[in-house]
Amino acid sequence: SSSFCLESQHPQSAAPWPLGGAMHGRRLWLLLALLAGGQPLFCSSGASTAAAGGEEQGRAGQWLEFDQAPCREDAVRSSGRERAAWSCILPSSEGPLKRPEDNANYSRALLRLWNYWSVRMPQAGRPRGGGLLQQAVTPGVLQRLLAETGGGGFTRHCERISWKDNKAAFMQFDSVLGRAACKLDLESSPVLEQVEQHTHDLLERWSGVKLASTNVNVMFRSKVLVYPRGAMVHPHLDRPDLHQVSATLVLGAEDLQDGWPLEIALYNRSKNAYASSVAVYAQPGDLVAYQGARWEHSRPRPLVARSYSVLIMHFKVVGWDIPNIDALFAKGSTLYSELDKPWDHLTHVSSHA
Repeated sequence: SSSFCLESQHPQSAAPWPLGGAMHGRRLWLLLALLAGGQPLFCSSGASTAAAGGEEQGRAGQWLEFDQAPCREDAVRSSGRERAAWSCILPSSEGPLKRPEDNANYSRALLRLWNYWSVRMPQAGRPRGGGLLQQAVTPGVLQRLLAETGGGGFTRHCERISWKDNKAAFMQFDSVLGRAACKLDLESSPVLEQVEQHTHDLLERWSGVKLASTNVNVMFRSKVLVYPRGAMVHPHLDRPDLHQVSATLVLGAEDLQDGWPLEIALYNRSKNAYASSVAVYAQPGDLVAYQGARWEHSRPRPLVARSYSVLIMHFKVVGWDIPNIDALFAKGSTLYSELDKPWDHLTHVSSHA
């Protein structure tokens, strides 16, 4: 029903969403629900549902870790169609499927750079792999967001990610013709603004830290990324000055024939091994959280679907004073002088947690 979704809670209080008082807030959410086709915008508390591929949850709207939403079956023994319906977290004691050094497009200087900042990034909250919030937004919101982009998928409005985009994004996206992602514009979308604020509050709950209110995704703010069949996202780290606590909202998956999880892993440099590696499987409406400037993340398996659409949001942690990465590259800086030092990650690729 829509009633429990209208009781969405702010992560820092037990009161209804603070939109000018409880009654005013309820009226506004009802209005937004009507605009969304009679469906509530957000579901962050209420009765439980059974998660495909995961154990039945006692309460919807709770951030789940791998021990709370484990995939019931081994990924190898399950069929692609079964994995395509999963909304769960699969731990991997062997580490991630691929590592940054597996991508020939990355320079050794870039790999050393990631080594430099991953050990200097603070940990937001307790160390763990990605979090999963099932059905963080309703189907009505997903439909409205996709409708505002012209229907989602590979329409004539979908602008292919260019070489310049790839270069700025450290080449984590496929640049092979036919497998390159494209982006759909959501600039000035009122629904997007609500989703970003909702995600901000949910990420504060997940991370346990206070976040600045603005989504600071440098390249793809107000953009929906659409991946085509065969696409992959190579292992990478995000920029530490802005992309400090992040979330990916799955918007749509056309003809998904196999799961396309986000793999998240922490490379433990004291043990020369990966730790806490997980693969997070998600369905449209699910939100996946991660700390991307500290934890490597990727979608290393080719997408088996017509298309897969996501909204990626990044937020800064209040009080973290991390220099702009442009300054880190400046000649004469500490980092500049350290880039020629060996990267321990390259010499211990066979050792895992």
